[in-house]
Amino acid sequence: MTVITSVWLWVVAIPVIAGLIVHGRRKRGWTRPRSIFVGVFSFYLIVVAAVTLFPIPVEHVLRPQFGAVPYSDWFELRPFTISFQPSIMRIQTLPNVALGIPFGFGAWFVLNNPSMGKVVALGVAGAAGIEIVQHLISLVFVGFPYRVSDISDLIFNSIGVVIGVVIYSLFAWIWRAMDTGTSNNGLIGHIRTTVSWR
Repeated sequence: MTVITSVWLWVVAIPVIAGLIVHGRRKRGWTRPRSIFVGVFSFYLIVVAAVTLFPIPVEHVLRPQFGAVPYSDWFELRPFTISFQPSIMRIQTLPNVALGIPFGFGAWFVLNNPSMGKVVALGVAGAAGIEIVQHLISLVFVGFPYRVSDISDLIFNSIGVVIGVVIYSLFAWIWRAMDTGTSNNGLIGHIRTTVSWR
């Protein structure tokens, strides 16, 4: 079966991210540490897109096989319908939670004026965007449900984001309690500035 792999995503995304970082440093005054955090966080976002959207089948020979699938089966709006079966837990539920954790933790180091509400809202919006894009690819490009858009995935991604925020909050509390430094230079300085924000 002919598929579009995530290689194309990397080919397009890496120059875009490099351009974003150059623009941020020249026009927005990003420091080198912040640029590094933006690069690492962008790498994470590409991995999420690669895992959740690819490979995309383009071999239309499969359309007759899946053409009889009712449109109502292209998405699942009933939460937790199959999420807690042992096999599903291993391959879908727990990985969806894990995908959201780095967002809830890492977004603090790249956003302007981060807050708990902003990080959670952006994480949930991103998770919803993935499900919408999956459905649009199935509907417009592939012609059959190559991925079923599942509200449970959105819920578990969001839970992961919240867990990441909790981990960050604990990290920030420990850092503030133990940190005695005064310099705000370098990566340590960027972390110090971020955890002191709230």
